[in-house]
Amino acid sequence: MISMLPTLCSRADASRVIVRCVFLALALLIGVTFAEARIDIESSMAGKNPNDVYLIVRNLGPDPIEGLEIYVDGSLQSRLELYLPAEKAVKVYVSVPFGEHVVTIRGIPSGEDSIKLTISEYIETTTTTMPQKEEGDSTLLWVGVGALIVVILGAIALVFSRGA
Repeated sequence: MISMLPTLCSRADASRVIVRCVFLALALLIGVTFAEARIDIESSMAGKNPNDVYLIVRNLGPDPIEGLEIYVDGSLQSRLELYLPAEKAVKVYVSVPFGEHVVTIRGIPSGEDSIKLTISEYIETTTTTMPQKEEGDSTLLWVGVGALIVVILGAIALVFSRGA
């Protein structure tokens, strides 16, 4: 059994493992590079008028956003031409009629987020209720962690192949 160990762990096998690890790491990094832009509606606040709502929209993707489209219940309300770099936020205005509505913000060229708003009217008093957002998706973080693990395993394989 011990005499088979050098055959199983030869330099040729170790170099093939290293090459495969490097190709896998490159494939993961290319996938992260071409990841779709993501946006997040971070918060919402009422304006002066009962139907005025301001939303804080953040670009979570790696690429800049070149514009935003604002939809209320699926119909386009406005289109904003702007430049929003990665990790930056902008405050956008939307006028929402009384009642329960879904406001969707779409980034140009990609990315989308929605929030459900309830705008209520009482006699001589107006209340705007906006629910808290649930925690976001951390897929991109896990892809990065996976790529890091592959690179570390490749480095360990390289160290062991040179020691053999």
